[in-house]
Amino acid sequence: MNIEEHLLLWNYASIKVLDVRHRVMRIGDTLQPYKLPTSVLIVITRGTAQVHLDQTNYHVIQFQMIHSGKGAALEINQITNELECYLIFYKGSVPYPVGQRILQLFEKRNAFQIQFSLVPKYPVTIYEKVQLMYESWQQSRWLERLQVKTLFYQIILSIYQELCSQESYVKETDLVSQIKRYVDEHYADSIKLESLAEHLNYSVSHISAVFKRETNYSFIEYVMHTRMKKAVALLKSTNVSLKDIATSVGYTDVHYFNRIFKRHLGISPGKYRKRVMEQGILEDTPQIIMESSIEGEMFQRYIVNDNHYQYKKGENIPMSQKHKTNFAAIVLLCLTLLLGACSNGTNPQSKTQGQTTEVTQATIVYKAANREVEIPKNPKRIVVVADSYAGYLLALGIKPIGMSDFALSNPYFEGKIDGIESIGDNKSIEKILELKPDLIIAFDGMEGFENFEKIAPTVGIKYGAMSYREQLVEFGKMLNREKEAAQWINNWDEKIADNKSTIQEVVGDQTVSLMGGTDKEVYIYGDHYSRGGEIIYGEFQLNAPALVQKEALESKEWGVAFSIERLLDYAGDFIFVEDTALAFLKESILWNELPAVKNNKVTILDSDASYFNDPVSLEKQLDIVVEAFNKMDKNK
Repeated sequence: MNIEEHLLLWNYASIKVLDVRHRVMRIGDTLQPYKLPTSVLIVITRGTAQVHLDQTNYHVIQFQMIHSGKGAALEINQITNELECYLIFYKGSVPYPVGQRILQLFEKRNAFQIQFSLVPKYPVTIYEKVQLMYESWQQSRWLERLQVKTLFYQIILSIYQELCSQESYVKETDLVSQIKRYVDEHYADSIKLESLAEHLNYSVSHISAVFKRETNYSFIEYVMHTRMKKAVALLKSTNVSLKDIATSVGYTDVHYFNRIFKRHLGISPGKYRKRVMEQGILEDTPQIIMESSIEGEMFQRYIVNDNHYQYKKGENIPMSQKHKTNFAAIVLLCLTLLLGACSNGTNPQSKTQGQTTEVTQATIVYKAANREVEIPKNPKRIVVVADSYAGYLLALGIKPIGMSDFALSNPYFEGKIDGIESIGDNKSIEKILELKPDLIIAFDGMEGFENFEKIAPTVGIKYGAMSYREQLVEFGKMLNREKEAAQWINNWDEKIADNKSTIQEVVGDQTVSLMGGTDKEVYIYGDHYSRGGEIIYGEFQLNAPALVQKEALESKEWGVAFSIERLLDYAGDFIFVEDTALAFLKESILWNELPAVKNNKVTILDSDASYFNDPVSLEKQLDIVVEAFNKMDKNK
């Protein structure tokens, strides 16, 4: 905790004491989980107990003080000695106008939301002030209310003096716990980030930024993770129909649920249940890929691809028996390959040829996201297990020998993938071994990464760390195709230049929105997660509605969920919308009131076709975007 920053905020803050309560709890009493309506300071005057605030537990003793922010869940139990405490509820805010530095500090280091605990060295003075504060609060005159506020400031001053002089337990990630708990309680509902922001009394941009900063994942990604985790649990332990499971985790359209589930786990829910039944482990409760939490490694086994519902496509079902089978298969195949190599080595001529191949195969050391990797200078047999990057290789004139079914299904790859073998959406280790790759392209940290490394040099790429231009250049360096990468970028720049001024003339100062979603919720997309965003906002530099600019583009979120009631605020003069969200949008009377709808300036996107943002896909998306604007221009 940066005490100087907090003191600065307290000096600028407007403070309002909302309530002062006194409570005595006897042995055996409990306080059930209670969601704090405001910031609170808890002062223990005597007794011992367990105090729980979200994921943090305190064994409190006499004179201990605990501070927490709005929205935290307070619970008290295990009272071993009669407990007496005071609870001071207050609201802190920064009044306007105020300097930009103070506003930014309030957003990033909200002193009124922080959770910490300490036992002061000089508790009696603070205790006397708290007691007087409570007595004054019982009076209704303004004089006593002013005294309450004065005493509160004195208590806060004493606390920070203590914090400056001793090491106290401080926990600043409380907001993340609140967000997680909110999702855990509302995952079956249509969760909107703005509703959460209102609930926690924060801006949408602040919640998005904090959650992303603390977890490296977006709010929507956590929502999807939670829903899939619940669905897996129901599939394992019940015979409930898929339709009912879909509804119970927030999807009214079972077909859409099937699609999302498969993109998460690489297998349909029906097949998942069948495999579990075949293994006969319904009562075994094996660990699933989504079992860990953000505090540990919740998403370690996920790879966030370029939209909100695909963490890592094609995950194997991680049941204990399945793991053993796969491991045995890996060992068996590795031994087979090794024995084959040894067998060849008994022939002098074969040995000489093998040695020649080894000597002439030049290598380079490439600095990947995971570590430095020695890879072939001119790899010939590349397997791509990171679906989002297959199109980069195709753009460089490289045809991988293996890709997933999902990557192979990209309609924009037609004519470029003939002869490429499927490794399945579960990234079959057996199939990859069979293909004998000399290089594997993977997401950094993805499940099975260690196994890939045992087969061939494996380059791990951190998704989204680079723009598509930077990533293409990086692939050029990695694969000795720098000239091809530069040529693609030059050609791309020419295409953009040929169309940019025309499109800007068509759109002018008007705004453009990219929408998508499901049958019950809608999202707005930014400029770096496909669906034409890289082109519309990035290359053509067209304007977005003010809220989209703030919440999606400036925050660098892949997208933001919003309530249908605010459709007018997020809708631009031109709208590109995914087909999966169109039916839901049309249910609202607001849809037909949008200027874009009235003026025939709506373009419907195929959600599968607009999913990728690799160079090959972007070329096709450019054609679609240009054609759409020209068509909408004629509809004037």
